[in-house]
Amino acid sequence: MKTNPQIPINVTAIADYYLTFSCISTMYQAYTHGDFPMVGFIVMVYFGYLGLMYCINQLRALPPTHTSPKKDFLKSIIWVLATVLFFGFARQFSTFVHPLVAVFMFGAAVSTSYFLFFLYLVVNCDPH
Repeated sequence: MKTNPQIPINVTAIADYYLTFSCISTMYQAYTHGDFPMVGFIVMVYFGYLGLMYCINQLRALPPTHTSPKKDFLKSIIWVLATVLFFGFARQFSTFVHPLVAVFMFGAAVSTSYFLFFLYLVVNCDPH
């Protein structure tokens, strides 16, 4: 599908605005119903996502052959933020499902975290 070059469409900005609006409206609904753990969860997800995207963009901006402590630090932060988000979602939604499904959700969070650790820090995978 062709797009009109005179109309710039920044899909990332649209997604970020939608995410911001959705998080604010969800926090308002949770706050008015007295669900303060949900407010904290939404704040954690919102800032975790923004931090994760920032770190990924910073890592991708570095040259592929560049080796420095900054690159290793960014990979570590990406792993930590992704792990926090995985376990946050598993913790938040495990209260709504059967305990066996909750165990599966935490297992998926653990295995994904191990995979990212292996991919970014052991194998030293390049994001390009």
